[in-house]
Amino acid sequence: MKIQQQRCDMKTYKIDIAKTKTNTGVGLPYSIVAQVVPVEETNNAKSSLFANNDAMRKFRKDLVQRYSQKDISCHIDNYTRIATINFRNEEDCADFLMRN
Repeated sequence: MKIQQQRCDMKTYKIDIAKTKTNTGVGLPYSIVAQVVPVEETNNAKSSLFANNDAMRKFRKDLVQRYSQKDISCHIDNYTRIATINFRNEEDCADFLMRN
């Protein structure tokens, strides 16, 4: 049986991972800090706000499709586009890191 992996839409955004951290004794212990960068911004110095919002929307949609909503939390700063993603399961955290 062949399993097809679902990857993020790299045409819309790319992810630069800054750090990972494990916090013991909390509900969502596995944390990743990353910046979500719209691809249009890397190709064009004057990227539009619409492209930025579209990339953030697509990123959140990809997270919801891949992982159960009760096992993940995500906060994205609108100005810097830095996302803090917390996972309940170590497997989901490792899956996110390997896919990006």
